[in-house]
Amino acid sequence: MTGCRLHDDEPSAAFEARAEADSDTLYAWVFRQWIAAVQAEAAVLARTPDVRALIPIASDVTAGNPIASGIAARAAALHRGDRYAFTGLAEAFDRSGAAYQAERTRVLSSRFDDSPTPAASS
Repeated sequence: MTGCRLHDDEPSAAFEARAEADSDTLYAWVFRQWIAAVQAEAAVLARTPDVRALIPIASDVTAGNPIASGIAARAAALHRGDRYAFTGLAEAFDRSGAAYQAERTRVLSSRFDDSPTPAASS
């Protein structure tokens, strides 16, 4: 249900649901790449205090899974305020056949206004 809560723009509820889940189950182990990626995105969107720790963990855990690593990269781009990364991420999701993730990336990119990002202004 974590993903549904993110889709419904309830990142705090998604993060809390994931944080309360039992990590010592076979389910958690099998889906660890997806869990790490979604948890990082929820943490960014909910502005949780541990977001800085969760992003690199998600990047490491999702290595080798192009969709989960794309979600982790999207979380990192959101955290950095790097709206320019979203075009490439959406295109990569499209090439991978992940239409939902491509569209979600485009929707999330619309959260940026027309001001320069911190990376672009330095």
